[in-house]
Amino acid sequence: MERFNIYQEIYNQPKVWDQIIKKFKKSEENIIEFLNKSDTYIFAGCGSGYNVSVYSRNICEFLLEKNCFDYQASELIFFGKEIYNKGNKNKPITFLFSRSGNTTEVVDAIKHINESKLSYLFGITCYEDSYLFKNSNYAFSLMEANEKSIATTKSVTSMALLTALFFSSMSNNVGLSSQIEKLPNLGNNLINKFEDLGKKIGENSKINKFFVLSNTPSFGLAREAKLKLLEMTQSWADCFNALDFRHGPKAVVDENSLVVIFLSDSALEYELSIAKEMKELGGNLLIFGNSVQKEFYELSESIVDLEEKINEWIRGILFLPIIQLLCYYKAIKQGLNPDNPKNLTYFVEIK
Repeated sequence: MERFNIYQEIYNQPKVWDQIIKKFKKSEENIIEFLNKSDTYIFAGCGSGYNVSVYSRNICEFLLEKNCFDYQASELIFFGKEIYNKGNKNKPITFLFSRSGNTTEVVDAIKHINESKLSYLFGITCYEDSYLFKNSNYAFSLMEANEKSIATTKSVTSMALLTALFFSSMSNNVGLSSQIEKLPNLGNNLINKFEDLGKKIGENSKINKFFVLSNTPSFGLAREAKLKLLEMTQSWADCFNALDFRHGPKAVVDENSLVVIFLSDSALEYELSIAKEMKELGGNLLIFGNSVQKEFYELSESIVDLEEKINEWIRGILFLPIIQLLCYYKAIKQGLNPDNPKNLTYFVEIK
């Protein structure tokens, strides 16, 4: 099964994270100087790039006193005048995330931004020869995270890691920065320890519906988990705020459902309540957390536990590879090609 490119792309993520951390440190001073130009940040992308935008907007708001907004890249084209005229004190910085750097909506957004001079542009992409990299005021290359497979894995976790590095540095949060530097080693250990769990769940043919629940710290990454489940397994998958799942969506939970919960620290008591309720409805539970309390173990054997205190705003990065492995093994079980999901291309080009 390892003949598929995506397997190594999933498995090698911690090595790439280590390279990204080292690369950031070499340019840290220049990056922070650029980011201090503005008090307003706009985060945008398409697909996985938008999911990173949601994550980045949330962690930035938590760590910094910035005005933060996230948008689909296409919205910058169609509603740019309204978006960029919000009474900002100075010109905003727009972060654009795109693996290829050549997606049509991203290219058109760049043209609109640069022609109107409404914003500085920070491009984050895996290709230095891309339109995004060449036409940004500042660009960061994630060439180490480039992938052959269509579904994004190491590129999206590297983008999330990068913005966590940006904002932890700017906030002078030494404790958080030191925890980010632990992620490569922790990620390697986690993949080795829990790959079999991902395989077991992925090969369970009874499970055909997936619900990913998270509160704000990991919500953008939970959206990405949902996207991988949709793309790679051709299964019904959706993502919800943990408590909001009670308000309607729980109606379809049954014994064929997997309810994935990314635990936070701030809402842990309520997340336990949700887990108990989903268990009572017959759902299968997959729990992600650190130093997970025994009450969760009484509800499920499927628990990915860091067994170490890692800040709730960054530990979701560690959990995505396990979801990706689950998707990989379910795709194989169903006779699908995990490198080349149905109806998808490496990047979207609108002609």
